[in-house]
Amino acid sequence: NWENLTTIKETLSKNLLETLNKKSHSIEPLSNNTEAYEFYLKGKYKIEKAKDLEDITIGEELLEKAIDLDPNQFEARYCLISQKVQKGRFSYLRRMSDEIIKIAEKSNNKRYHIQGCRAHVLSLLGKCFEIGDKEFHSDSNTVKEMHKYINNGIKLCLEVEDLSLL
Repeated sequence: NWENLTTIKETLSKNLLETLNKKSHSIEPLSNNTEAYEFYLKGKYKIEKAKDLEDITIGEELLEKAIDLDPNQFEARYCLISQKVQKGRFSYLRRMSDEIIKIAEKSNNKRYHIQGCRAHVLSLLGKCFEIGDKEFHSDSNTVKEMHKYINNGIKLCLEVEDLSLL
């Protein structure tokens, strides 16, 4: 039953952490909206199993519906970002990443902040693609800024003991 999906995921996570004798600082799901999560899963599946462009378009529409129903549906946002980047729509990367950052910054949830760190890196990449940054090298300010957000994300993942969030 779709209504129980996020609860099942949360319960499995808690039980797994207990089994591994670990503590969880923040195990609550990023989203409690089961309808949005259902649209995310259907959209992701449609894209992964796509046979033609129409399937991909339908998958993207399902992901957008998930985001409309629940703006905190980070999984749908990242899946949609990936699709847009594959199509070369880098401005979409930056805009979507900036939206994720705004949501994360309003929250006290460390998991949201991890998603925000990921989004900062993606936004910086989007900016580089938009302006055709030819100075994209290891000493550049952009790379240094990305490095800062990656380190912050790793620290937060270690705090919540879940490296899968990166």
